[in-house]
Amino acid sequence: MKILVSPIGLSDPVSDRRPGEGPTLTLCRHLRPDIVFLLPTANRADVKDSTYERGEKTKEQLEAILPNTEVYIRALDVSDPTDFSQILPQLRLSINSISEQTQSYPEREFFINVSSSTPQIQAACLLAVSSGSLPAKALQVADPRYAPEGERVREVPVTLLQEEEQIDRVARLFQRYLFDACIEELKSLERLTSSRGRRDAAENWRLLCQAYAALDRLDYEHSYREMSSLTERVVGTSEYHSVAPPLAEQLSTLEELKDSTEQENQLILTDIYHNACRRFQQGNFADTLARIWRVIEGGMFYYLRENYGIEPTGLNKSSCTQGSESSSNLAADKINGLMAEGKKYLSFESSRTMLEDLKDEAFCDFLVEKVTLQGRTKQIGGLMKSVQERRNYSVIAHGVKPVQEETAQMGLGVAGCFLHFLFPRLELSQYPFSSKRLGQVADFMRRII
Repeated sequence: MKILVSPIGLSDPVSDRRPGEGPTLTLCRHLRPDIVFLLPTANRADVKDSTYERGEKTKEQLEAILPNTEVYIRALDVSDPTDFSQILPQLRLSINSISEQTQSYPEREFFINVSSSTPQIQAACLLAVSSGSLPAKALQVADPRYAPEGERVREVPVTLLQEEEQIDRVARLFQRYLFDACIEELKSLERLTSSRGRRDAAENWRLLCQAYAALDRLDYEHSYREMSSLTERVVGTSEYHSVAPPLAEQLSTLEELKDSTEQENQLILTDIYHNACRRFQQGNFADTLARIWRVIEGGMFYYLRENYGIEPTGLNKSSCTQGSESSSNLAADKINGLMAEGKKYLSFESSRTMLEDLKDEAFCDFLVEKVTLQGRTKQIGGLMKSVQERRNYSVIAHGVKPVQEETAQMGLGVAGCFLHFLFPRLELSQYPFSSKRLGQVADFMRRII
């Protein structure tokens, strides 16, 4: 059963400016629908350019032309037919009413006229179709000056509008690093599009998001596999020539990450830091702090291991007990003493105390350095202590307090300073998975799709 929904404009049933039938009559002659719902603007004094009378005249002519067609009028109660804030809810009400009235009819096939009425009402009709509110084919009636009589009715490729909306959603989701949501949108786009090139581009972008989603979970092995699949598809192609170098760099980094997860190192700590930055952009402050604390604690363990041969996660594995240098001998004495007391590992606090007892000048100088975070200048050691205390009382450690944005932001600042202390030549912004680098790759994917 064919059902036509048609707004009524100043060209219905015929135009005052040019000869010939208007869009609604033209569509009905072409389509020969079983039911027609006419949507003129309301018949009130405050309605600008009301088309209600035109709707009544259109109904009369349709009943004469197609006597077996049912014709109904559903007025849009808008005072300004160019105001989207009035048009959209009224059109939605009309569509819901039409859907309910016809739900018992077999094999409904909806069509909607997008050539009548104001440009705003036409756009609202297209939006209703592209959003899925009305499962209809959008039909356009060309001006008789530009198309032969038999070719005036054309279907509007609304799927292209849906595809563009989906692509825009993916881009917005990507900006917030919501990679799992991006994946679902891209899967939908792959199913929707009829373009082979767009489908391939959507699949490539999905593979990229799958790699980044696994990276966010610190699943480097899975991330590497997804990135490998992507690079195999695009390397050597002219379309992806400009993005091949950053993708290759990311693949190489993932290969190194997946093979170096036994202990903290510069690469692992840097990656977790950027992971925390993405969590912060998502507004997930608890996860931000959890990752930041891993960077701070892991950085402390790394420093002890590299500079003193102390293994905080298992004191009996400390290499300093075999050392001969004075600093190693002092460290060995400390570790042997702790193990004699039955201690098996070092906590963050005991690691910090160990470094102070060892009179590590570089570390002690770092703690008293002043840094400005959130508009306040304080010593790094005090800020680190504050982050530790807030973490301990939060839901990610030993308490039930939520993690506030301020705490997460402070933690990022402290962790960034600590990484620069540990690795003086480190340039965080140049990391292959920094926000800047991810954004550059995403911009390319958005353009090519």
